[in-house]
Amino acid sequence: DNGNLPHTIVEQSKYYYKKLSEKRLSRGNIRKGLIACCILHACKNNKVPRSVKEISNMCFVDTTIINKCMKIFKEVMDDDISNDKNTDVNDLYCRRISCLGLSKNNEILLKKTIYKISNKVDELSLLNGKTPTAITAAIIYYCCINLGFKTSKKQILEMNNVSSVTLNKLISILNENNEKLVV
Repeated sequence: DNGNLPHTIVEQSKYYYKKLSEKRLSRGNIRKGLIACCILHACKNNKVPRSVKEISNMCFVDTTIINKCMKIFKEVMDDDISNDKNTDVNDLYCRRISCLGLSKNNEILLKKTIYKISNKVDELSLLNGKTPTAITAAIIYYCCINLGFKTSKKQILEMNNVSSVTLNKLISILNENNEKLVV
């Protein structure tokens, strides 16, 4: 109910959990973490990816518990899940941009700019090892500033659930490489 997820994702999550509970009994935080893993994988399989932080907030489970349970989930469910890839930052942009309240034309311009910058960042390996939500926040904010859109840092932080220290660190990396990013 917390995540406003489509019925298909809820049903697939239930299916995953049923299969998981038939193979492995767990209690307490591990059980909660495995339920969160079921939701996370159901979202990915239905092309509605959510970050671990989003699932964590949705399930009221700490991200560290979800990360610990991910290994258990994959070991137990190896035959029942497809090879999932990590959450791609490109999956997160559209949902975040629509929350900025920009005009349709500015939204389109921002999306085009974000994809160009995102591809350059990947090509140059500037933000490797950073979380998808942190990368998303940094690139959206960086592009908004460069395009002259009035977007507050607070809005970006709240929307992406990222700390200001993390955002500032990533923005400084992007600014240091500004001449390589802006063509």
